[in-house]
Amino acid sequence: MGVSFNTSGLAYSGTTKLRLHSDGQIYTPSGSGGSVMGAYSYTQGNTGSAQNILGPSGGNYISEVTNNQYTEFIIVTLGTGTNNTYCHYRYDNNSDLNYYNLSFISGNSGPSSNRPYMQLSGANPQWNMDHSGSYTVSIFVKNVGSLIT
Repeated sequence: MGVSFNTSGLAYSGTTKLRLHSDGQIYTPSGSGGSVMGAYSYTQGNTGSAQNILGPSGGNYISEVTNNQYTEFIIVTLGTGTNNTYCHYRYDNNSDLNYYNLSFISGNSGPSSNRPYMQLSGANPQWNMDHSGSYTVSIFVKNVGSLIT
């Protein structure tokens, strides 16, 4: 058996390895043994509290992608006249999730009006904004070398 494409997605030897999400994201389905090495983006509204980063299929990131990874996140506030309304972070962990690290790269790094920033809740990366207004943010995720659980 070789590679085939059907309505379920791209398959290898009868196992679906890639799917196309309804919003256009390409993702690896749970249990496929595939890996995500690439990038995806999505938008989300500010709620005034920390929000989990979403995984490639739209669920909680750390529940979907958990194995020896290096990821970069860029989060940008849309529709504001404020300068410097972005943050850029790097995240990595090991296969047991007993080591994980979130490091600031550039942009905003802490609570400041309508400027996003990131934090960890355990091993789970989250974004936050110190503003009660409803802004939309664009979240770009670049991921290398992780397995899909």
